[in-house]
Amino acid sequence: MNGKDAAQDLFEPLFERLFQLNDKGYKRSAFRLAEEIRRRAREEKNIIPYLYANFHSMNCAQALFDHRTGRDRAVETIALLESEEKAREIQPDLPIDEYEGVIHWLTACAYDNLAKHHAICEGYGREELQGLIQEGYDVCRRTGKLQCLTCFREYAVNVYEAAGDLDLAMHFARSVYRELPLVEENDRRSVGALQYSRHLTMLGRLEEAREMAEAAVGLAKYYHTPLEQRVFAQCQLGEILTLLGRRQELEERCAVVGEPVDWTLLPPREENPELWLRRDLFEATELACAGRLADALEILRRWDEWLMSREVWSEWFEVRLRRVALTMLAKDAASAESLARPLRQEARRRKAWLYLTRLAAMERGDVPLSPVAFLKPPESGPLSRAASKATQGEKTPPASEEHGISVEESVRQAAHEADNAVVGESQPETPADEAKTALGKQLDEWLERLLQEGLEPDDVAQVFEKMLAVDPASVEDPDDGARLIYLAGQLSEMLDRQLEVWDWAQRLLTRFPENGDVLNLVATAALAAWSAVREAGEEESSESSPREAGRNVSLPKLEQIGAWFRKSLDLSPEYPRHYTRAAQFFRMTGDIGMAEWCLARSFTLNRNNPQAVLGLAQIYSDADREQDALAVLDLCLRDGKCEDAEVAWEAGLVAFRLGRYPEALTYLNQSEQWGWNSPWLYFYRAWTHLNLKQVEDAQKDIDRFMATRDAPGLAGHVLYAWVAQLLELPDQVRDHIKAVLQMRIQDINDLSETGIEKNLQQLYEVARQALPPEDEVLIGLQDRLFQAGIVPDHVFEADRRNRPKVSDLNYYVCVCRQPLEETWSKHPACWPHQASWPAYFAFWGVLARNSEEAEHYVLQAQSRCYPDLSAELVSTTVEEGGFFDHPGVVWQGARRYDEDLEAIYSLGLDADETDESMDLDEDFDDDFDEDDEGFDPNIPPEDR
Repeated sequence: MNGKDAAQDLFEPLFERLFQLNDKGYKRSAFRLAEEIRRRAREEKNIIPYLYANFHSMNCAQALFDHRTGRDRAVETIALLESEEKAREIQPDLPIDEYEGVIHWLTACAYDNLAKHHAICEGYGREELQGLIQEGYDVCRRTGKLQCLTCFREYAVNVYEAAGDLDLAMHFARSVYRELPLVEENDRRSVGALQYSRHLTMLGRLEEAREMAEAAVGLAKYYHTPLEQRVFAQCQLGEILTLLGRRQELEERCAVVGEPVDWTLLPPREENPELWLRRDLFEATELACAGRLADALEILRRWDEWLMSREVWSEWFEVRLRRVALTMLAKDAASAESLARPLRQEARRRKAWLYLTRLAAMERGDVPLSPVAFLKPPESGPLSRAASKATQGEKTPPASEEHGISVEESVRQAAHEADNAVVGESQPETPADEAKTALGKQLDEWLERLLQEGLEPDDVAQVFEKMLAVDPASVEDPDDGARLIYLAGQLSEMLDRQLEVWDWAQRLLTRFPENGDVLNLVATAALAAWSAVREAGEEESSESSPREAGRNVSLPKLEQIGAWFRKSLDLSPEYPRHYTRAAQFFRMTGDIGMAEWCLARSFTLNRNNPQAVLGLAQIYSDADREQDALAVLDLCLRDGKCEDAEVAWEAGLVAFRLGRYPEALTYLNQSEQWGWNSPWLYFYRAWTHLNLKQVEDAQKDIDRFMATRDAPGLAGHVLYAWVAQLLELPDQVRDHIKAVLQMRIQDINDLSETGIEKNLQQLYEVARQALPPEDEVLIGLQDRLFQAGIVPDHVFEADRRNRPKVSDLNYYVCVCRQPLEETWSKHPACWPHQASWPAYFAFWGVLARNSEEAEHYVLQAQSRCYPDLSAELVSTTVEEGGFFDHPGVVWQGARRYDEDLEAIYSLGLDADETDESMDLDEDFDDDFDEDDEGFDPNIPPEDR
């Protein structure tokens, strides 16, 4: 028996037992067994079972609320997966194929566990947790395990929920619920339905919540641990039915969807604390609704103390809030306040705004007291306003109902009230009566003068100098200081005198070091000075403080500016602009996770906030999260009632990219209505109309677009050809394609490379619909796509379907070298960045029975790209096997040329060495990234 067989005999029965324990919900026993497997695997120097044991250990630790062990295992697993050297410390003779398979399967799971264990002990509201969402998305894409993107969307639900933004939390929950699984074992729809049901419950929409909870029960059987998920879903459904006064329906409704209630299947309490916590919360709700408040409070007390002793903040907030609610319901105001005080303190410290909001709603009387601490009054059931009127007579509605206060406004109020309760005061950024402060009248006069028409630059400079002539030591009111920094900062950008504002502001900081407004604006002044110095090229280095030439004005290090911003947000957590300004700093320093958190918080506090939503949408779009970008833009326009042309324009572009053309049309029309003035509005709207087969409307926009141009260009010919295709005018389609084929890609200067590619591919789709397959013009256009390296995948799929399906196909990635003649720089398919290339290396994806067949398909396809000279295969690598499909080329990939690749080729290295030197993950677009170019209004913003 060899070593591999011996290891299999040792570990296979142990893992089989572990799976059985997991299926029954016996998490503590499964955890202990995973730790035992881990110990044995290390003794046997076997890395694969060691990594799998780590996975099960950190997974089980979630249900045990053992965040310390869970984090340790996750951190170690990530280190072992990302460092072959560390993995060899456990197993020197590393089985590289198996190890790489585990990297693909386990890396995203390890990051997911790390994030969740961090949230257990810190709460989901902390700013650092926002960055873990995007980090998780990146890991899923890097390792190719795209099904785990859903796991991080679940995580995003909890993050936005804790932050008090239920709209975005519900957006993510809906996306999880509606997402059909890429693989059967990763069906998480029940989780999404359960999360969405919880949100609807908090909002008092109990009938909708019941429907979602029933869906969660029905989908539980498809979850990877169906017993546990069924219990979670049944408890949620039972709680909602109890609130509706219909608890007796639970068993029947669960039986109807094939998931009968059987509490005897629950494991012992010590085996699964997470499961029993949910069961006990349901029981507490039942007892409270039955009038047994003392019994319900006793259940909550035990869990409250247990969770707090273990610092399980993610769950403690909910338990403590429910305990406060029932204590208030028992009319014990003193005890309720005693319990609420530490809740406010911890929630504020851990940025758990949702719990502050719900607490404030109860304390203000906006919602009826209940076992679940509603955020909005229930719309149905015994606790609804209608039921209360019927039993108690008409009452004056709470303030939030009478005046229509939104959830977001409730969040803001809760943060403000928590501030008052914890620190005794709040500092408004804009005082209600600024003239009453010592400098208020003077500041108003300066502002009035600045708003006068016909103001000359010298007049602005005079006001600016008078502002900075105020001695910081004489400023008695922090509101005056904050206004001075703000107004002087605005003027300094016009006058290019940012360092003078910083020099003045830093002296004010010594007067008011604990004022959030002053601190935030001082940090903003420091950031403006840094930016000005950097743009002028006067910085000494990123490690030292630069000085303004000839002025000897020192700037703080970036770490200090960041610390000021963070502290300002702690001191004044309820002001949207504080977060927006901080986000600018974090984006500049590359901390995208923190920037996203700041912008999301700013947007939560103020839905009508174009600056925040545009920044947030940009972060989402940059991360390939277009659905999320559209969600926040739509919230701003719809819920925030924002009539901002740029917000509508960006929403239109995102919807356009997603192919949601009816929505895109609505947004583009709004942007025009609100004053957006760009010729590309007509281009995108015409394209949208054509997708919707609205030819007459498209022609109007095409005429407007063409009125801004001297010649149709590629974009114009594509639109004209598309209209001709829809009007069944094939001769006109041919004419426009011929005109495009006369163009050189290098001469198209009003579109980016991405825009050129999209337009040529769309023109090909038009040609396919309008012309017969043998048409010479159509074939010529397809040749151009091959020559330019932008053939859509469906072209190859259609070609492959001409061959019969066969089994045991391998998926290959092939690289070939294509030599080029000196005339290449003038070739119509040569891109601007390729003009100096003597050759290029092209990447292809192929399905074939063997490497010889793969090479045949690749060289055949490459010959259409440059028929003048023959290409040569450089490497052929098997990526996966066992496919039943049509053989042939699957995709045409990037083209690259650099001296390193040419040197490798000239040395004649073998395939393995060549593959290691060619990073297939490197973004080919980096070679022509346009982000560093200047702004050009003639280039469509989507392509810039």
